[in-house]
Amino acid sequence: MSIFGETVTLRNLTPKAAKVTLRVQYDGRRQDILPGDNPGFPKVAVRFAKQQNPVMGSEDPDDPTITGSRYLVAVVNGGEQGDDDPELTMEQWYAHLGKPSRINRELANLDLVSDKKKHEVLRGKPISAREARAHVGSFEADS
Repeated sequence: MSIFGETVTLRNLTPKAAKVTLRVQYDGRRQDILPGDNPGFPKVAVRFAKQQNPVMGSEDPDDPTITGSRYLVAVVNGGEQGDDDPELTMEQWYAHLGKPSRINRELANLDLVSDKKKHEVLRGKPISAREARAHVGSFEADS
């Protein structure tokens, strides 16, 4: 894949004991990311490799950018794209496998849990702050 110009060394951060080969698809091509270091990976495809291989349950729901999550791949000595992420432990790997989505659901539900006593009343029915934000401007005020 050197036809893409600059290349970097991409590291598969899955535990060596798991022996997992990750996949990435970029520009209509599929490439395997073998356990350990993978030299010669196209620099332009790094973003796609990260987005296609997240650590499940690690994405911050308030920061869905590439910096708001952890990934199963990292760039080794990549200058501005260089990552310092360590390899996952087996405990972290099993936690990753047990999560249903890339979003950290505990953080997504945090304001619902912390706002239990803060309610707004719309049409006589108390609702949570999150529900109030969803309904702002959706109906007329009572007279």
